[in-house]
Amino acid sequence: MPLPFRPRIALWSALLSGIVLVVFFGVTAWMVFDNMLEEADSELRIAIESQKIDFEARGAKGLTSRTTTKLSAEDAEIVLINWTEVNLRERIEHARQVKWPDPVEPEFGSKPFSVTRKIDGRYWREMSRGASIEYEVDGTPYKRLFEVRMALDVQEILDEVGSMVKRYLRALPAAMIFIGLGAWWVAGRAAKPIRKIIATAEHITPEGLGERIEGVESADEIGRLARVLNRMMDRLEGAFQQQRRFSSDASHELRTPLAVMRTPLATVLQQ
Repeated sequence: MPLPFRPRIALWSALLSGIVLVVFFGVTAWMVFDNMLEEADSELRIAIESQKIDFEARGAKGLTSRTTTKLSAEDAEIVLINWTEVNLRERIEHARQVKWPDPVEPEFGSKPFSVTRKIDGRYWREMSRGASIEYEVDGTPYKRLFEVRMALDVQEILDEVGSMVKRYLRALPAAMIFIGLGAWWVAGRAAKPIRKIIATAEHITPEGLGERIEGVESADEIGRLARVLNRMMDRLEGAFQQQRRFSSDASHELRTPLAVMRTPLATVLQQ
């Protein structure tokens, strides 16, 4: 059995609004997460540059294995994975402070390359980047090329986004109920003129063709429907009145000839 108009409108409104809200919040959460990852990449670039300055000043002993930075109002840990010198296609590892899987791209050059990894149950944003140090010895320029890998703990970012998603999902049913109630009220307001039209149409009979739809004067489609129905009832009432007049006139015209014919017929029947 199909649902009546009012609850059907309320249910469809709540369902469609819920879908729109879920899509909107999904896009919003993804944008927030992507923005946080961009912030993490920026912090990693700064940390790599800082390591380069320390290496230029103090060599491998100046490299810092762990540090913290402010990321989205939270302390996030940055770790040095390795600092490797490239010399005649041979890699000389100057520092490897933590145990870490091999890089996704073994040869990454100077362009930064970022990837998110799960290490020991936590998510890290890893950046691989090439670095170069130029110096002179006895007036002869030299250039040392390095491959640097550092990572920043982004578990707190994921926890923050996940907490935001959970809070939103808990609030979503209440929002859908509120939208459904609002649609129920709006549908009731919209159906009120239709109920007047139905009530008037149910009371129209051949003896009561003077009934008309009252109180529906809006300029929308429902008001136009009421005016069209009223004009139709005017035409029906006129047609019924014309039929009654024709029947009355016909009976009056036939009454005299029948009376004239009745006497001879009665005489004939009595013989």
